[in-house]
Amino acid sequence: MLNKKNRILAIDPGAREMGIVILDGSQLVHYGVKSLKKFRPEVQLKRKVKEILKRAIVEYEVKTLVVEAGWFSQIASPLFRAVIESTQEIVQEMKLNLASYAPQTIRRLFCINRKATKKNTTETLVAHYPELGPYLPQTKRSREKYWQHVFDALAAGLAHVMKSEEESRQ
Repeated sequence: MLNKKNRILAIDPGAREMGIVILDGSQLVHYGVKSLKKFRPEVQLKRKVKEILKRAIVEYEVKTLVVEAGWFSQIASPLFRAVIESTQEIVQEMKLNLASYAPQTIRRLFCINRKATKKNTTETLVAHYPELGPYLPQTKRSREKYWQHVFDALAAGLAHVMKSEEESRQ
């Protein structure tokens, strides 16, 4: 039986696509990529992001939202900032816990004995979640980038689970 009191919605935010993962502890409940390319200007993008997040939060009874923090180049984008603002507004509106982790921090948690790269992190995740194997990097670059959003969201969510478990042991 799943313990819904610890449900996590982890996202890899982006202005083109957003990776979404629902975790119950470390159990993968749901995953997907939401395409946001056609939602322009910023007002439409914010509205769509809020709609996607609200639906997931209500449907899966989420208590915590985890976000992979953006790189400097992303943060400079007005569209990326619109996605982040929407996320923060939803957290306040729905009274959720919020956690954010830098990509390098996340990768270091998964690549203890290897170089902390996106590829090594993805391979580690597939070893624990074989159902994601078909979405490993493909030969077509666009498909690789598309599904990478799920891996990035999953890694952020699991980083939060690991940090929370570490804090509770102390």
